[in-house]
Amino acid sequence: MQEFNCMDKKALIIGGMSGIGREFAKLAAKDWKNLMLIDEREDDLLAIRKELGQVSSSDPSEFDVYVSEEKLSFPDSAENIYTDILLYNQFNGKSGEIDLLINVLEFHDTSGNVDMWEESAVASPFNIATLMEINQYFFRDMIKTGEGEILNVIAKPETMSVELEEMYSETQALLLEFSHELNKSSASDKIGIHTLCTSENSFVLQAQLIPEHVAHDLTPPTCSAEAIAGYGYQVINQNRARGQA
Repeated sequence: MQEFNCMDKKALIIGGMSGIGREFAKLAAKDWKNLMLIDEREDDLLAIRKELGQVSSSDPSEFDVYVSEEKLSFPDSAENIYTDILLYNQFNGKSGEIDLLINVLEFHDTSGNVDMWEESAVASPFNIATLMEINQYFFRDMIKTGEGEILNVIAKPETMSVELEEMYSETQALLLEFSHELNKSSASDKIGIHTLCTSENSFVLQAQLIPEHVAHDLTPPTCSAEAIAGYGYQVINQNRARGQA
C-alpha cells in the first residue's frame, strides 16, 4: 500500500460505530492524528475512542479523537453535524476543513416489523437523505481547498424483507448516481468521491481509481466489517497517493 502524509489532516467517520465504521476508525487511527467520529449511540462512540488510543501511531499527547452523539435521520441532521464540526474546530484553534469523510449506512433487518420500517423511512438510523446532504456540505469545502476524499459505504445483511431489499437496491442506484455526478463536478484529481455497496455475496465499487491488486480481495467469504473497511481504505490510500504524486 502506498503511503501518504495525512498526520496533520482531519478525518471524519459517520455511522456504523458498532461495525464497519468502527473498523474504518481503527485503520484511520494508524495514519491520522485528528479523528472525528459521529453516530447515534454514545456507548459505541466511547468504546471505540478508548480502543483507538491503543492502535494509534501518533504521540498520545497529540492524538485527538472527537466523538459526538448525533441523530442521523432528522431533517436538520446534516446541518447540525456540519455546524458542530466547525464550532469544535474553531474552539480548538483548528481549521474547519475535513480532508477525509467516510459515511457508513448499514441496513438492518427489522424482522418483518413493517410499522418500524415505515416509521424510520429507511432501516438504518443514517438515511440516504442525510448522507447525501452531508456529502454536499463537505464537498463544497473540498472544492475550496482543492483536495479531499469522500467514501460512502452502504451494506446490507444476509437476509432482509422484500420491502427492505427493494429499498436497498433503490438506495444503491441513487447513491452511485449521486457520487458520479459529484465527481463530474470536480475539476481536481485531488478530490475523489467513492461509493462501496456490499452484500453477503457481491460488492459494487465506484471510484476514481480502482486498484488492480485489490480488485478481487473482497470475496463473499470475507465480507466482514473488517474486510469491507480494509478494502475501502485501500481505495482511499491509492487515490490520495495518486493525487499527491
